[in-house]
Amino acid sequence: MTPMPRIVAALAALALSGCSLITMERLPSGYRPETTPRCGTGSGAPPVLDVLWAGMIGALYTDVALEWSEDPPVDDVERNDRISLSGFYAAVIASFLGSSYYGLRQYRRCAGARRAHRAWLEETRTRRDGSAPGAAGGTP
Repeated sequence: MTPMPRIVAALAALALSGCSLITMERLPSGYRPETTPRCGTGSGAPPVLDVLWAGMIGALYTDVALEWSEDPPVDDVERNDRISLSGFYAAVIASFLGSSYYGLRQYRRCAGARRAHRAWLEETRTRRDGSAPGAAGGTP
């Protein structure tokens, strides 16, 4: 693969990075279990996609680096171009991994809020039915 298609592929990957940043909603500040949480996508797929993209770009860079190891730069300009391209690949991979971290964090917060809301609903239901909190049924 020549350098230009690789650069185009890396630019396209950078443009597509951030599935988690785009799709994962934050849990509102001051959230209380009495309200239904409105956050997240309901699945952990966006962070996983971000990690997969980072892996694919890493594999692409590994291919480039292996070619470079067999063909040393002929002058300082080519050496600087390689350093710049390496930095670009690192930035692309970091953007995917950062997005994945953000997405996983939001997913965990939202899942915790959903669990807290379900627990609050169950506790409210058991109090209303007259049973002891945590009991698995209606009135004794």
